[in-house]
Amino acid sequence: MNKKGSGRDLIFFIAFLFFIGIGFFVGFRTYDTIKTELIDNSPVGDNQQATDALNDVADTIAMFDYFFIVLFISMILGMMISSFFVDIHPIFYVFFVLMWIIAIMIATILAVTYQDMSAFEYFSTMETAMPSIHFVFQNLPILSTVVGFLLVIVMFVKTRNPYTGV
Repeated sequence: MNKKGSGRDLIFFIAFLFFIGIGFFVGFRTYDTIKTELIDNSPVGDNQQATDALNDVADTIAMFDYFFIVLFISMILGMMISSFFVDIHPIFYVFFVLMWIIAIMIATILAVTYQDMSAFEYFSTMETAMPSIHFVFQNLPILSTVVGFLLVIVMFVKTRNPYTGV
């Protein structure tokens, strides 16, 4: 069975972004803590080359914020392209809207979960360290609504030539 362009893509999109974003947060914060301890409380801090290497790795990990945005946009484009090439009967619009509503509810739950996590002292600096991830998570229900609307347009508002199917 062909599953391209289904309503489950939107739910997968939201969940995948959440887990990747939280993974980046935890990885960045953990490395930052380890780096600080190594530089301050060990002989590694006395070696300038080692300190420079640790700082270079921290700069590279900070670029995960940009990777997250590229992943976000790429997934949206992939879902839209996949949805465009699926020929679907208009009766499935009702089922897609139900999946869309479920996806918005899941996005709201995950946005509140993120807000609760960001309230912890451990993650307090993450808003400034990774602003793109923070923006996406703060606006996850709105973004999922917009993405769902775009998918509805692409999936169900297609003009097809009845003679050629194109």
